[in-house]
Amino acid sequence: MMAPDTPTLATTGDDFVGQFTALKQIRFSGQLEIEEEGSQYHHWTFYFYLGRLLYAAGGEHPVRRLYRSLVQNVPGFSPQQMPATALKSVDLSSSTCWDYQLLCGLLKHETVNRNQLAKIVQRIVAEVL
Repeated sequence: MMAPDTPTLATTGDDFVGQFTALKQIRFSGQLEIEEEGSQYHHWTFYFYLGRLLYAAGGEHPVRRLYRSLVQNVPGFSPQQMPATALKSVDLSSSTCWDYQLLCGLLKHETVNRNQLAKIVQRIVAEVL
């Protein structure tokens, strides 16, 4: 489980790279939140465990980003394939990111396999970055 520490930064590109490097060196576990002042759409959360970036969320159009990743990495995927129990496992009132919860539910119900999930997560993180 991740530590409750959640640094929040408003940063430039150079600061961003430096912050990621520092978090890796200290083997940080927790969330890094970055936001652009005055913009409701420019807020990102990066999830770390022992200095490794595990997941990223935020920005504009997270539903579209998730859908693109699923379609690209799961042959024949359609939203109608999602088991209702996977959808019910998502706690929208939680501070934990809903898209990651949904992916875990899809894995649990074997809608996606581990290799597909790894590719989906890599694509989402790359797109957020």
